[in-house]
Amino acid sequence: MSWWLIWLLLGIAFLILEIVTFTFICLWIAAGALFATLLAWFMPEALAVQIFAGSALTLVLTLATKPLTRRFFRKSEGFRDTPIIGQQAIVEDDFPAGQLGTVKLNGESWSARSTQHLKAQDRVKITARSGTVLIVQKLDESNSTGG
Repeated sequence: MSWWLIWLLLGIAFLILEIVTFTFICLWIAAGALFATLLAWFMPEALAVQIFAGSALTLVLTLATKPLTRRFFRKSEGFRDTPIIGQQAIVEDDFPAGQLGTVKLNGESWSARSTQHLKAQDRVKITARSGTVLIVQKLDESNSTGG
């Protein structure tokens, strides 16, 4: 197998991994691998040059964009600190137990999951959060006031 094809497959694999993980690191590794693909196409016998140039490009892109990515991820830290556990929300559409649905919390729609079948306009209490999915529980009619 030719080196250019190996580099190309590695580049594509890291692009797919980047789409799935959204870490930016895989993006720069993919860029380095695709750069090595070009080098391998024009200099098929210079494997050391391909490895060095691809690695160097990956390192430069990673270091150059580190302040940007740090600022991007720092902004999302406030999201983790938002005290939403215990708050009440309104179910937007019917969704069966165990399936994803949507609830409205403070005017924003959130993905939600429940062990109960929920109907539109049901009042629910947020009991946990898994990433961006809220885990909710239907409120008893007697407990639905005050939220």
